[in-house]
Amino acid sequence: MRTERLGNLEHFFDSCSVKGNFWKLTELPEISEIRSRLAGLGSDEVLALYWNNPYGLHAICSGEFGFAQPGALQLSRSRMEALMEMTGAEDEALSGMAYKWYYPYPAVEFPVAVFSDNRLPVGGECDDNRYNFHDAALELFDEREMTDRLLETGQYPFLAHAYMLVISPDEGRIDALPEYTRFSNERREEMKVRTDLYRDKVVKSAFSSQSALHVGHLLEHERKLSGEMLGLSLLGLEMTVNRIRYMQEDGMRAEFDYVDGESLETRLDRMVNNGEGNTAANLMLSFVERLRSLPTLVPFESSYDFRRWFGDVRPENITRTDTEGNRAPVMALPVADIDMIPQNILLTDTQAVLIDYEWTFDFPVPIDYIVFRFLYFYLEGKYRTMYKWDAFEDLYKRAGFTEDLRQNFMMMETHFQEYVQQAALVLRNEYDIHGQPLIRRWQIQSMLLAEDDHAINVIYPSKHEESISSVQMERGNDVAGTRQEVYHYKIPVTETGEMIVVLPQVRLLRIGILSVSGGRSREQEFLVNGNLLAGCVYSFEDIQPKLSVEVSTNQSSYLMLSLEEIPSSADAYTEIRTAIEDYKFLAENRDKQLEALKSSASWKLTRPLRSLRGEKEGK
Repeated sequence: MRTERLGNLEHFFDSCSVKGNFWKLTELPEISEIRSRLAGLGSDEVLALYWNNPYGLHAICSGEFGFAQPGALQLSRSRMEALMEMTGAEDEALSGMAYKWYYPYPAVEFPVAVFSDNRLPVGGECDDNRYNFHDAALELFDEREMTDRLLETGQYPFLAHAYMLVISPDEGRIDALPEYTRFSNERREEMKVRTDLYRDKVVKSAFSSQSALHVGHLLEHERKLSGEMLGLSLLGLEMTVNRIRYMQEDGMRAEFDYVDGESLETRLDRMVNNGEGNTAANLMLSFVERLRSLPTLVPFESSYDFRRWFGDVRPENITRTDTEGNRAPVMALPVADIDMIPQNILLTDTQAVLIDYEWTFDFPVPIDYIVFRFLYFYLEGKYRTMYKWDAFEDLYKRAGFTEDLRQNFMMMETHFQEYVQQAALVLRNEYDIHGQPLIRRWQIQSMLLAEDDHAINVIYPSKHEESISSVQMERGNDVAGTRQEVYHYKIPVTETGEMIVVLPQVRLLRIGILSVSGGRSREQEFLVNGNLLAGCVYSFEDIQPKLSVEVSTNQSSYLMLSLEEIPSSADAYTEIRTAIEDYKFLAENRDKQLEALKSSASWKLTRPLRSLRGEKEGK
């Protein structure tokens, strides 16, 4: 089975009262072209201009730098905004036109979501960065983490993955558009849905009559869960489910109240950042115990429906041991929402609202599996890394989960995900935008292990040196006609201390490194004698590029190292070096700049104001 996202953007307006007139841009258009397109709009139409951002994060991650592509230099958000102002200035009839920016993700060809300024991604949400849509790529650059940092600093709109600018002379047409859309159409046919967030409501729509039953069941789920959660609280707030205010008779559309609140995930993250990690961990454990104490719990019995969704799970394999070493009976909820995770719980002034209960089942599901998902999707699910914080290091253990028990619940989770996706091969992960086949990940791994034609030099803590071979993988031609090279290494860890790895001599290199122990992988911190550009992309001037990493035989059995050379033109590399040198100069001379500023006229003129502010703040 294959599913696809191709055409999602063209269906963005399906749930609105307007129709989209699409225009994919490859360069900055002329004013006359925009005027012509707008003049031809019908009364219920809008004009949607869309393009992948040549200065965006994804372009940087895939080595397709905007400033190295002369044809894309003019196609930026700021230039488009300037062009819109010029269009209004030249044509009085268009001077009052309304427009709105959207951010298709991860690209305009295959978007899974469409964000806006009123609903930007939340931390960890941009986690679908596996391919750059032209050729296969190893996951060396942590694009999700970089996106999170951009969101925190308010820079995402300028480095967004892609843009869609929707224009209309009628502001009402713009107001009718959703703030956010998520396409969940990589599932079984009977489970494909779409979620739209508006200013005053949330809408879930079925993709077809086959998935209408899936949406239609939500009304019954709301009723049953409301009764089951009576008396459950979180942070002193009553737990409730988001109310369905309208259900279409055929089940094709369900409308929910818009809940204005902060997610439990965001609240916990904020507590951690404020130094309250232990309090956050105790809060989670307290809620876990409330879940395990619900009066509606019944002894778990496997059923055909349960096995169909979660696999043939033996109760003895998911039995938890209590604090006194006794094996606790496996209890279950007769009606279970397995998606009761921190991201789906919104905190308002008076309630803790479960906003998404799409994955609710009418057969018993072990309560400990629901608890496991509650912890897992906060600590490490969706590429989160909260498990690295000291406060959460032993949270699974404190919640009563042994390593074996966690692995068994992960097997259940894997079976659930595979059942929903029906082992689907996502079309965009197999073909590029021109229909040429890509190399799938299992093929990449086979290729990497097939030959030994490239080596790095590893210096162990004892100063013992060893040459480690790997495989070169060609990724396709870049604009200069050269080849991009990817190398993959498996480095045994046999000693404790600092390990030095001597890298190939290259100008730009993307580095990814993991420590692997007992089948589990974690990101490994390292030091490198290059200049950091973004994420794990480094610029090197040294004849012998090196990285060093602290290793321990107690923590890892081997390191997995991935290196990718990023070819660039001489001009582009000169720009990179100049930018780095300018930044270093500014950083090194920061104190001198401050002293120069203090002697300036503007500093002296504002001295009284600074004095008043100091008195106000008690300084």
